[in-house]
Amino acid sequence: MRKTQVMISSLVSLLFSFVGLWLLGNSEIMSGRLVVIAANLLFLLIIFSCLHKNNVASPPISEVAELIKLGKLEGWENTLNIKKHHQELFFIVHEFTLVIKKFRSSVKDILKLSNVVIETTNDSTEISKSMLTANNAVSAGAEQQAQDTEICLQTISALSDKFDNVSHAICITEDKIQNLYQLNAIGNDNMSNTRVRSEEAKNTFSNVMNTVVKLKDSANNINQIVGAMTQIANQTNLLSLNASIEAARAGEFGKGFSVVAGEIRKLAEQSFRSSKQIADIISSIQGEIETTVDLISSTADKIEAQAQSVNEVSTTFKDIDENVKEVVVQQTVVKDSMTELLNMKNKLTDAIINVATIAQESAATAEETTSMNMQLKQSGEVLYDLANKLKDTVEDVFSYVNKYDVQEEQKKRMKIALVTVNPGDNPFNKAMVENARKTADKYDYELLVKWPKHPNHEEQAEIVEELCKEGIQYLIIVPASAEKITSIINNMHERGIATICIDSDAPNSKRISYIGTDNYAAGRNAGKLIAKCLGGTGNIIVSSPQATWPNMQQRIQGIVDYLADYPQIKMIASQTGYVDLNERSKDLERVIKEYPHFDMIVGINTSFTQIVDKLKSKGILNGKKMIGFDNVPDNIRALQDGTLHAVLAQRQDIFAQVAIKCIYEHSSRKVINKIENLDTYEINKINMRH
Repeated sequence: MRKTQVMISSLVSLLFSFVGLWLLGNSEIMSGRLVVIAANLLFLLIIFSCLHKNNVASPPISEVAELIKLGKLEGWENTLNIKKHHQELFFIVHEFTLVIKKFRSSVKDILKLSNVVIETTNDSTEISKSMLTANNAVSAGAEQQAQDTEICLQTISALSDKFDNVSHAICITEDKIQNLYQLNAIGNDNMSNTRVRSEEAKNTFSNVMNTVVKLKDSANNINQIVGAMTQIANQTNLLSLNASIEAARAGEFGKGFSVVAGEIRKLAEQSFRSSKQIADIISSIQGEIETTVDLISSTADKIEAQAQSVNEVSTTFKDIDENVKEVVVQQTVVKDSMTELLNMKNKLTDAIINVATIAQESAATAEETTSMNMQLKQSGEVLYDLANKLKDTVEDVFSYVNKYDVQEEQKKRMKIALVTVNPGDNPFNKAMVENARKTADKYDYELLVKWPKHPNHEEQAEIVEELCKEGIQYLIIVPASAEKITSIINNMHERGIATICIDSDAPNSKRISYIGTDNYAAGRNAGKLIAKCLGGTGNIIVSSPQATWPNMQQRIQGIVDYLADYPQIKMIASQTGYVDLNERSKDLERVIKEYPHFDMIVGINTSFTQIVDKLKSKGILNGKKMIGFDNVPDNIRALQDGTLHAVLAQRQDIFAQVAIKCIYEHSSRKVINKIENLDTYEINKINMRH
């Protein structure tokens, strides 16, 4: 009697412990299973208590109480022979055993979930710590940025004053240049007049020279005439002498003639003296003419030299005029450029002011975020403590329930499969597969991971068929070919197996969801990164394993469409058609030799860096920029050693993780998104350190 009462009291205490545990946990599992189990226990205890009061001396009840006390409920039907004569008691013991079985199974589930909660909470706490550290760094950086922006604003203000000074100086210079232009025009006019007058003086001197030469010639002619006159005078003098001699012979008859002959001699002598004087005068005139000719010749040379100098000065003035005109043109260009610079300065000042405002707001937001992260960290630690407390409580309950020796129900775990294109240890898949396994374990799913030996849909189809035979309920797949995989997915749907596509979609199939990257948007982001790295100008080569793959097609189209706004960036070649790394490497080398004037090669899949590594040693990539794709170890290493300039990364490590969460929601009859695209982001030497 006493033992039975103790047992009933213990069961009642156990009941209230579980009700308290449910109130503390307040989860769906506890609020579902535990409440039902607790209600069943309460119902059984009430019936058992009433039955005990009405049958105090009944031997079977004592046996049942002893069996429960010992916890030996395994095979109790054979131990207690009460089914025939004590059907009510048989029912109670049977229900009690079932409740213990279910309760024990539920406690195990709760214990496992407690461990998952502890693990997840611990991960969240670590993430919160990392976020707190990062936010502290962001906060410090934002504060520093605010200070730097303030300094930058002050510098821009000082620069603005300098711009105003330069602009004022340019206006003054423009006025001076206009004055110079006018003075140059006046100088050109004066120089033109001087050249005309110089030419006139030259012509006048030339005429004088000609006149003097003629005068010299006339003097020479006069001199010849004077010579002739002198000769005539000499002849006349000789004739008069002869006449005098003849007159003297004639005697008295020749006296008259002698007087005439004397007069003739006197005239001859006077003519001779006059001729001599004329000759002397003519000789003097000739000397003066010679001197004048020499002076005129000398002056003519000087006038010629002066005329040449005037021409040279005129040519120089023309050059000055042209240069002044060019200076005026350039001054106009400088003025226009200065106007543009002033407008840019105003825009830059406004932008800096906006940046300063945003920097200050970012600093305040970073402080607030840091505070919130500290609260989140504290909440995570509290949740971690509560999860441990819950685990301790559940373990205590389990230790109590576990004393009952009952055959446990074998629960069937949901079986799901992940089928990739590349091997699981492929850099692209490795983190994704690891995260998928961890997530499946948390949801208590059995995850089967498979991949084909060669990346084609035929081998994928064979793998899927084998998985169907193993009884999978959900399929997560990276389609090797959207068109070929569509029929396989539809066939799976008809067989009651739901499919989720990741990384690459099969949009025309009956898949329940697609999780991956918007590849067209990724292509546009790649185009944005290209324009940034090239500074808006250059020639690029795009490399992909197969341009016919839907994801490759969409990425290439995104690049082309984005770069349409950058006419100075040309995609001069597209290397594609080879999945094998060695063949792809050879083909890219061929393309590089065919288009040596490229500035950048853009890889749009994970393995591109391995191709670059093969070609780097050949020296054909020297001085060229490379952009990789995806956050994988090879790309991070290539960024560190300078092989890659930047990387555009997907969030492929959580593709399968998100898919498993979708499976949980779908199996719980919740509405899931048909398409869930995750964004891409840039990794460079700066942000990869963080």
